[in-house]
Amino acid sequence: MKKLPFLKNERLSRLMTSLLLCMGLLLPLMMTFSAGSALMQAVLTACIVLAVLFVAGAGKHGGLVIGILTVVLTVAQFAFRGFGFFGRSLEAFKAIALYMNEVPGAAVLYSRDIALLMGVVIPAVCYAFSSRGAGFFPAAILVVLTLFGVWSLGKPQYLWMTAPALTALLMAKSAYTL
Repeated sequence: MKKLPFLKNERLSRLMTSLLLCMGLLLPLMMTFSAGSALMQAVLTACIVLAVLFVAGAGKHGGLVIGILTVVLTVAQFAFRGFGFFGRSLEAFKAIALYMNEVPGAAVLYSRDIALLMGVVIPAVCYAFSSRGAGFFPAAILVVLTLFGVWSLGKPQYLWMTAPALTALLMAKSAYTL
């Protein structure tokens, strides 16, 4: 079987796989936590994070650039009121914990914080798991856990939103076997 043209370029196929995997995990989780009002913020944040990771990985010192950028952004968080990303992430964790304890209003009130947290963490994990070195199974486990979580939280109507992630798994599997 002939390989698809965009799968021949390693970097481009990794970007496409991570983007599909990210959207397939981000969309159902945001909707499951009743944070759909901040869905656009989460998607834009995820696309920016993926673009930064893609551009930083272009050079031969990509890992060094990503490391320096991470350290600079981490130190800069302490200059912001409320500790910036870290403070908002803490609020998002609290809102998710309250949602799990049957207080659904907290997730709606802190939907922008949840969007920021998921918009940064999910694309970074998806980009890391979409490399050839990571293999197929970490990404597959992420998708299965997302499917299980959405189903367990009583929101089966959002299961169809994982379709991009399932497509990414098929792309990753075909990229590894061809």
